Amino acid sequence: MIEPRMQETSAWLKLTFALVAYVIYVVVAEVTANLGCWKILIHASLVLLIVMASAWALKTGYLLVPRSQTKAQMKTGRYFLIFIILYFGYFFQILSGVYSALGLEVGKLVRVTVVALGAGFFEEFLVRGLILGAFAQLLEGKRGQISISVFSSALIFGLLHFCNLTYQTFPATLQQVIYAAVIGVALGVVRVVTNGLVFPVILHSLIDFKPDVLEASELMNWSMLAIVLVPLLVVASITLINWEFKRNYLLK
Repeated sequence: MIEPRMQETSAWLKLTFALVAYVIYVVVAEVTANLGCWKILIHASLVLLIVMASAWALKTGYLLVPRSQTKAQMKTGRYFLIFIILYFGYFFQILSGVYSALGLEVGKLVRVTVVALGAGFFEEFLVRGLILGAFAQLLEGKRGQISISVFSSALIFGLLHFCNLTYQTFPATLQQVIYAAVIGVALGVVRVVTNGLVFPVILHSLIDFKPDVLEASELMNWSMLAIVLVPLLVVASITLINWEFKRNYLLK
């Protein structure tokens, strides 16, 4: 069952606010691109305002009623969370990225920190918070409610990255869209099994906390991209479907 406090605001209000906020964010980023230090201040202020407004619209960090998961579901969630931490740590080189970022000169370190934390809070509150929550509301009582919500929000998350065509090539942007969609599924499952936004925000921020987050994405080898993303998508999807099956079995 969806947390009742989340349903105090309508699903359509959540979806509309999330998409409008994202458009405003992209436009402001383009307009302030050449403002130097002012860009960082404006970026941080805008993210803070949007996150605060998102928190108001959500009413709660919970997606589901607290303590409504079975022991089997919680066990599945713990295993998946451990898997994700290890998988992200290895394939996305989180520790080396953080180490390299901490070695930057102060100005760049501040920019990396603002971008990483901004992406973590901004995108998780909008996508895993508002958009995923909105779909869960719209599908209340329907079969596959949570799974469809996670996959739908992840697809939207991926498609939103087409806005990066303004400063990078189409092939690189297409890879980023696919990458974001798969990461979105994984973070969506983390959101569900932990019933909160804390872990998605932390994981997302750590993935982005690296020096090259300030640069346009470069075209990767498609085979290497598949090697990294396909296992992640498969494990996340199986975990989610298994988790929801156990939930539906309990409700019968």
